Amino acid sequence: MTTVIVGMTLATMASRFAPFLLFSRKSESPHIQFLGRFFPAGMMAILVLYCLKGVDWTGPCHGWPALAGIAAVLGLHVKWRNAQVSIFLGTAVYIALSRWGQVLCI
Repeated sequence: MTTVIVGMTLATMASRFAPFLLFSRKSESPHIQFLGRFFPAGMMAILVLYCLKGVDWTGPCHGWPALAGIAAVLGLHVKWRNAQVSIFLGTAVYIALSRWGQVLCI
């Protein structure tokens, strides 16, 4: 049991220290610059698609609470450029519309 814990600890430490040891050069490689530029937007697109996979497009609301939440996040982020505020208020819009907006969907 102890050897497993020690092995897991060493593997975790190696995975944490490896980027600093491998990429300790002063200049960033073009690959890292490319990932730093495009990876966040790509991950957000994947997360949006993942969230939309469970939406019932044929139901009474036709997915409009989810689309309104996405529009709220995009609009708030364009206006304020604050990811935390955009995500929090966009989630609040989605929850409000999905819970209380069902009265309007029937």
